[in-house]
Amino acid sequence: MNDGVGFVALHWSTGAQKKEVGPRWQEILGAWFSLDFSRLNVTDSVLKQGSPKHPISRGWKDFPLHDEFYLDLRFQKNIAPIVTTTIDGKDYTLGWAYERPKGRTFGFVCGHFHEVFLNDNYRRIAINAILWAGNREVPTTGAPCAITPEDGILPPESKK
Repeated sequence: MNDGVGFVALHWSTGAQKKEVGPRWQEILGAWFSLDFSRLNVTDSVLKQGSPKHPISRGWKDFPLHDEFYLDLRFQKNIAPIVTTTIDGKDYTLGWAYERPKGRTFGFVCGHFHEVFLNDNYRRIAINAILWAGNREVPTTGAPCAITPEDGILPPESKK
């Protein structure tokens, strides 16, 4: 991290359960999910652009998603909320960009179910974020993210 590398964390990798690790994780990731103070909610919700002018927001629009959402994270003060939602009348940040003193980070709490990765908007957010975190240009229409129907098929042994 001290060399300025880009970093992207999805779903469970946004968490740190030990109090000795969590604050440092928050410094690196820009946020910290922990079952000590956060909660899980499996539901349907509409994911919205929190920062429409940010490069990670290119090429995707608000969309519905069924997922396991991590709520009530601890955030650094200067994160950019990229993906937001409203659940039970409360607004939450689900995906954020964070410019560390050296390097860029993107965290996104979604990605629990395989079907999430079949969603063009989800994939575009993740690919845009990888490009941005790596200091690469995000295309004005968003990164290419097309897959074939076969790409989404799990091998038989994965279905057990």
